[in-house]
Amino acid sequence: MFKKDIVLPIIIALLIGIVLGYSVKFCPEATEKAPEETEESEEQVMTFKKSNVIHDWLASLSGKVTEISDRELTLLSHEDTLKIPIPEGVPIKKAVAEGEVPDIEFEEIKVGDTVDVVATLTDDGLMALRVTVFPL
Repeated sequence: MFKKDIVLPIIIALLIGIVLGYSVKFCPEATEKAPEETEESEEQVMTFKKSNVIHDWLASLSGKVTEISDRELTLLSHEDTLKIPIPEGVPIKKAVAEGEVPDIEFEEIKVGDTVDVVATLTDDGLMALRVTVFPL
């Protein structure tokens, strides 16, 4: 009995080690980080931006507001931060459980709020088109 109780866990551990070793050796892309931007990738983005086939560059951003400066929000999501300008006139809504979604002013956004932002890519970077603030 004693040998049986020890042998089975050892065999299972060996099999797990073999599978993990295989995935690291033969599937390295599974453990690699995302590639960093290069001049080539920037050129590709510029080519896309000049295309007449692509009509808009919408992006959906979401995260927790960590900083507010002038009309710019800094968002945090999954240990990554991004600053997004919120121009005057951009609609800002406050999400509610039921009923009509009220408009709010930029000044009502607080550090710690969770927001969704629909933005567009411009020559100067991302620019917000719509902001939705979710309750804490």
